[in-house]
Amino acid sequence: MKFFNYWWIYTIKGIIFSVIGIIALLSPDMTLISLLTYLGIIILTFGIILLANGIYRFKNKKDWRSLMYQSILDIIIGIIIISFPKEIINIFIILFSIIAIILGIYLLIISYKIQSKGISKNTFLLTGVLSLIIGILFLFNPFEGAMLITSLAGILFLILGLIVLYTSINMRRQVKLNGFTDEF
Repeated sequence: MKFFNYWWIYTIKGIIFSVIGIIALLSPDMTLISLLTYLGIIILTFGIILLANGIYRFKNKKDWRSLMYQSILDIIIGIIIISFPKEIINIFIILFSIIAIILGIYLLIISYKIQSKGISKNTFLLTGVLSLIIGILFLFNPFEGAMLITSLAGILFLILGLIVLYTSINMRRQVKLNGFTDEF
């Protein structure tokens, strides 16, 4: 299995995932703002590339309008995200909160309308209450809610990193024991 010969790629992935997880756990606020800032830089860069392509198409008398509109929109969105990352995070979490509250109310209405007292009614009731609680908590503390999500993502990245590292160690062991070469 040639693919086992690339165990070292999984080692690097495992280390990167673990480091991202640790950083997210140690500093969720800065991790979240940094990620959003990088996203803003990427969107701004694509906007500039599209703008250059739109100008090129305009000079060569090709259809340029849609590229120009999209480039301007991307540039504006990129600048807004880079300039106001914390506010953008708050907006997304507030929207998430509103959706969670609406979903919670909807699930409570369904649980009320279900006639039988079985697992379905209790599941809808519990899920509705949890959705309402999460929505209300995140609505009143949007940035803290975002940091909680980032911390949970950090835990997941750390676990994933450790699993990938463990897998790479086992792959390397298999290469040494079985001497895998070029077959796939």
